[in-house]
Amino acid sequence: MARPMPQTDRGEVLWVTPEFGPPVALRFVESASALLVVPTGSGGGWLAPVLEQGEVRIRLPSGASELRNVRLVTEPGELRDIVTLLAAKYGEDLTRNYFRDVTRALELSPGGGSGRGESHDDVVRQEFEAVAAVYDAQIERSYIHRILKGRSLARLHALFDGHDPLLELGSGTGRETIPLLQAGHRILAVDISPRMIDQLRQRAQAVGVGDRLRTQLGSLENLEEALADVASGSLHGAYSTFGAVNLEPSLTSLPAALGRVLGPGDRFFAGVLQRNAIVPSLYSFVLGRPRVAVGQFGNVLRPGASHVTLKVYPTDVANFSRLMRSHFDLEQWESASLLCPPDDLPRLWRFLGDPGLRRIVRIDERASGWPRLRRWSQWIFLTFRRR
Repeated sequence: MARPMPQTDRGEVLWVTPEFGPPVALRFVESASALLVVPTGSGGGWLAPVLEQGEVRIRLPSGASELRNVRLVTEPGELRDIVTLLAAKYGEDLTRNYFRDVTRALELSPGGGSGRGESHDDVVRQEFEAVAAVYDAQIERSYIHRILKGRSLARLHALFDGHDPLLELGSGTGRETIPLLQAGHRILAVDISPRMIDQLRQRAQAVGVGDRLRTQLGSLENLEEALADVASGSLHGAYSTFGAVNLEPSLTSLPAALGRVLGPGDRFFAGVLQRNAIVPSLYSFVLGRPRVAVGQFGNVLRPGASHVTLKVYPTDVANFSRLMRSHFDLEQWESASLLCPPDDLPRLWRFLGDPGLRRIVRIDERASGWPRLRRWSQWIFLTFRRR
């Protein structure tokens, strides 16, 4: 993954000024009348707001200030061409150090002022389109993410044993889908990203379970449209874990859509980011990141003000239960993680080391089972039953 450029190695840059947040210095190349930039990492929290705005103000090395339209580039061929231009301008060494594994770039074209930005669904789709090819590798590098996915998968195996077919919302590349298919389940997987769906299909075919998988493009906000061809009551379980339900600003249509395709007594299992979780904020505060610590609280977590790179909508048991009550009753809720630290705190990871991290995970597994502490958890598991 590309590394942030140190302050002493800026060279010729332009400055991008998001509507919210400080200016960002970026290397750039020119193509026709457009300027091309490659955000390092995931954009540091400013990328998603810029895409939603559809335009951004830039300051050129000459000092001139311009308003430019923004287009996200994720096509591999276009990205290779951009990296080639970067190498020609800045040299192979710098390009290799800072722009390896490029998954996205921005095209800044003249004519700003239209105000036509991307929709929320488009921004989410493009984010996952950009990382689809490297998503599995990112998950493998994240010890905490693997632990949490393992916990949710254990719940899914226990909850849906003997129930088929299942519906997965926000399947991604299949971290949970593939093991469930290998256990004999039949699954309809819905995801917003065509590239994620393609990766999932390829993985399922590679391990010989492709015949038990169906896929459908769609978002949770428009789930009924995605499930239009699914017969009422023909599915016998549904689940969505770690992110999908928290990426939608409105889920008002979700209960009816799920209620139609599930039968009485069938379950919906959700791994949900909980509002106002204390522990991740404490980690950030202790490590000298007060802005991120404060950014963990509220109804909306904004990129750059928390540990997230997309706009996220946390919830809690009471609110999510009210959302679902037209068709579902809350059967159980539990903590998925109480003490596990976020992935983006390198100082903490260096301090803990592998032994310290494993110790925290063991303590977290015990503490997460204490009912009195679950309301402080960052991630919670909710199990609903269809009436």
